[in-house]
Amino acid sequence: MILENNKNQTTPTVQNREQILQSLQPLTTVPLDQLSDEQVNALLDRLTALKQQKRAEKEKAAAQTPPPALTPVHIPASEAPIPDNHEPAPGTSVLKKADEAEAALSRVDLSGDTEGSDGAAVILPDPSCFDHLGEEPTSGVDFDPSMSTYTGTDTPAEDERNYAAPKTDSDYDTRPLSSDDMDEETIAIYRTLVRKRRRQRQILITLITVFTVLLLFGAGFGAYLLLYEPTVDDAPPPFWSGELQPDGGSNPNAPDAPVIGGDDDSGIQAPVISDSYERRDNVYNFLVLGVDRAANLSDVIMVVSYDIKKQTVHVLSLPRDTYINVGSSYHKLNAYFSASYNRSASRGAERYRDAIESMTAFIENGLCIRLDRYVCMDTAGFREIIDAIGGVDMEVPFDMHYEDPEQDLYIHLKAGYQHLDGAKAEQFVRYRSGYLEGDIGRISAQRLFLTALVNQVKTKLDLSSAVSIAKTALQYVTTDLTVAEIGYFAKNAFSVDLDSMTFTTLPGGGVINPDTGASYYVMYAENVRKLVNAQFNVYDREISREVFLSNSRKFTSDAPYISSVFLTEINDSGTVTAGDIQSDAPDIPHR
Repeated sequence: MILENNKNQTTPTVQNREQILQSLQPLTTVPLDQLSDEQVNALLDRLTALKQQKRAEKEKAAAQTPPPALTPVHIPASEAPIPDNHEPAPGTSVLKKADEAEAALSRVDLSGDTEGSDGAAVILPDPSCFDHLGEEPTSGVDFDPSMSTYTGTDTPAEDERNYAAPKTDSDYDTRPLSSDDMDEETIAIYRTLVRKRRRQRQILITLITVFTVLLLFGAGFGAYLLLYEPTVDDAPPPFWSGELQPDGGSNPNAPDAPVIGGDDDSGIQAPVISDSYERRDNVYNFLVLGVDRAANLSDVIMVVSYDIKKQTVHVLSLPRDTYINVGSSYHKLNAYFSASYNRSASRGAERYRDAIESMTAFIENGLCIRLDRYVCMDTAGFREIIDAIGGVDMEVPFDMHYEDPEQDLYIHLKAGYQHLDGAKAEQFVRYRSGYLEGDIGRISAQRLFLTALVNQVKTKLDLSSAVSIAKTALQYVTTDLTVAEIGYFAKNAFSVDLDSMTFTTLPGGGVINPDTGASYYVMYAENVRKLVNAQFNVYDREISREVFLSNSRKFTSDAPYISSVFLTEINDSGTVTAGDIQSDAPDIPHR
């Protein structure tokens, strides 16, 4: 037999054959997917070293004279250790089996001086295991050093050269084979498989990490919404409240002279009151604007109050033709937005936001309504939001036809119950030429649309989709609401019943300027004050008549045809619920 050592090229004696065999046990294959990361790294390093070693040996062999052939060493059959109970298979001699084992051993690197192996001869998995990736090792089956077959017996103790299989993963031997046993192709295949396995593991770990982070974020955000409450400004009211200034002077918003026309002793003198205003909990007011970007006019102006404890929503619509007196040539509320936009020194989006905030302050001061947040959208944003919701199913009360090429506005809707997408919904809410009551008729139609919209959101959308739509809406609106606040209000608003949602048009009446023929809508001051106290007052005390008239002076003038209507009071507030509108759609007078 020929027995070769790769390090010193010497032939072991027959006496140390058993020692050599003992150093190789257990030689058991390990499926690739059972290797640890440390083993994989060690194997890759060893493969690189083997490749370099093999290249160096080839270069050395080519430069030197081939070494003389080794003299075969024959082991007499009588010297081979054979168990007493061993019975060789018919036709197989003990000498032949020993010769085969010795020949296999001659190809193994037994130096124990391998780079990166810490002095231990490490064996790689058998190349044949590439055909069995993912399979568990067979218990009781050992690795044949010839790398060609698996051998073993049902009772390993019967043959000292058949070693029992390891019982635990730590018993598996993963020492790499020598360069003689791994050709270039095998090394390349093994390297590819190891890299693929590592990539798959990295991808799996990444996916698990991302999923865990998203799960934790979702759980955290849900818990945050359960505990979250929006903050509000606890500062004194933005309007003059009749209180004294800290220095004892009067509020600069309070007039020193009578507010409304007439002799000094017949007018309304601003009072001096020292009582404080405290906010009620969980009551929020919002200003909602719909702006025509082409003309920068606020065609839709609404104040919305939401009482979370009582689960009530009140909507106050301010007609666009509402009279205002700001000492300039414009006297309609919707033009105030355009004037503020033109006055702003900012540019771009900030200029737009300046106009919204100016409009918010004007309504806060004039109507004694604290406005906590604002939402402003243009016509393009309105279309996108309605489409995101999925459109609105509603009854169109009559045929609507109108065209205005200068505004790129073309309205053509047939009467009847139908589905309105974003474009058709825009036509419906912007139509105004056919109403006998002008802007009041248009507001009545907008109530009809809002009722259908709220009903659709409540019946066809859940909270998660509503929050998703709110995120989409943020792309098309200008607001100071945060995503957390939108989630908070949406979560609570789902519990509001349609009968707890009211719509009111700013109480008032129409007037005509006798000199110019211009038409205006003038509010009834006392009716508005009572409405504010009943539905939009966030404070724990009532707004007095004197305080309200002092602040609302910019909604009137000394002109008799204006002031007379301003001081008028009627009995009907005109409030209707969304439930009433849904069950019995109002008859809107039209041509």
